[in-house]
Amino acid sequence: MFRFLRQLFFVLMLTLSILINVLSITSTVFNAALTGLVAATLGVKTVTAKLHSRNKQLETQRSMQKKSVRRMGNRLASRSKRIAAFSVGEIPASVIPFAGMALIAAGTAWELKQLCGGLKDMKTLYRDMGIEEPLDDDSFRAVCHPSSWFNVRRTDQ
Repeated sequence: MFRFLRQLFFVLMLTLSILINVLSITSTVFNAALTGLVAATLGVKTVTAKLHSRNKQLETQRSMQKKSVRRMGNRLASRSKRIAAFSVGEIPASVIPFAGMALIAAGTAWELKQLCGGLKDMKTLYRDMGIEEPLDDDSFRAVCHPSSWFNVRRTDQ
């Protein structure tokens, strides 16, 4: 009798083990319940809990990146509107002798300042997005630092 009960116990345990394995592989609900039970009972952090934590972290990072891109887009749009309005307004005044040349020079300087603002915003966006390769510092320096305008290096040598 004892031998029969022992064999019955082992058969039931084997069947239960196979059933739990099949259910944990095929049913996400059962798997979540089982891992939650193990985590609560033993205090072990399960893979599912780690994945949920990582997923929340990635969602937070994504929302921050969306905000950065939206901010950059808004700045770029408003800057483009200002440049377009200034350029259109500059056309009639640029035909005035002498004063028109000064206006063209001032307008060019202002547009370069706006361009530098866009490049700075782009650097900020790259930093916020975690992009490793930075903007070309030589190009940035050549456009945004007037002292470099007179120290032009020849690249064809």
